Amino acid sequence: MALSGDAKASYHHAMLLMQEGKAEEAAEAVKAGDATLKEAHAIQTKFVTLEAQGKTATVGVLMVLMSVMWWCGIHGTAILMGIMGPLLTANALQNQALLDAGETLVAGENAKIVTIQFLDVFTKLGGSEITIGFIIATLIVARSAHLKQLGKLSLAPSLFNINEPVIFWMPIVFNPIMFVPFVIVPAIASFMVYFSILWGWVDPFNALQVPWTTPPIISGFLIGGWRAALLQIVTIAMAVAVYLPFVRMQDRVSYGEELKAQEESDKASA
Repeated sequence: MALSGDAKASYHHAMLLMQEGKAEEAAEAVKAGDATLKEAHAIQTKFVTLEAQGKTATVGVLMVLMSVMWWCGIHGTAILMGIMGPLLTANALQNQALLDAGETLVAGENAKIVTIQFLDVFTKLGGSEITIGFIIATLIVARSAHLKQLGKLSLAPSLFNINEPVIFWMPIVFNPIMFVPFVIVPAIASFMVYFSILWGWVDPFNALQVPWTTPPIISGFLIGGWRAALLQIVTIAMAVAVYLPFVRMQDRVSYGEELKAQEESDKASA
């Protein structure tokens, strides 16, 4: 959307009047043109967000950046969502406004696909970067005492989307073995959710939100019905499948270190 020449002139004139403290004259200048302040605000928003609300590539990049920050020990969610959160919430509110007006949400047409629920409910299952997949994988294949204990102790918090024990006790931070799955799992999840909405399997989300500690599957059901809950289950299964070979690699390292430590302890006590 672009302003016409008259709109640009009237808006520029209004800004000059505002700088001179002539608010009433500024308002009249805006009204005189064919643009409104609302239109200007919409243009600003579109430019700033680069339509991030609806482009799957942008979502993928966002998830990768967030994951890399977490891997470096930086709270990527707090940093990036401080910027994107209000914009994605606005998308959900826009969808709700369409519903309130009696329209049907159609992905790819009038509805925004990427909303705040898109990220909070589907790309943070069990905590940021869907580490519940890592936890389940450790419970399946781990032999080392460290990973077994980590999986058991981390499972309950992960059901409420709390994963700091995994991030910092594993640790995943600066762990080269876990870098690849930690980064690609949420990116894959974002594509899965995006196309599930675009192709009509899951309805676009309205303004309904759930607390971030709402357990997976329950949160999906509350905001999108059984299909959204099923999508969460499939997403968790994908995360387990991706994490599994890397957990095996980590387990071999940890198990080897434990055996070595046990041998040295036995020699010292002999």
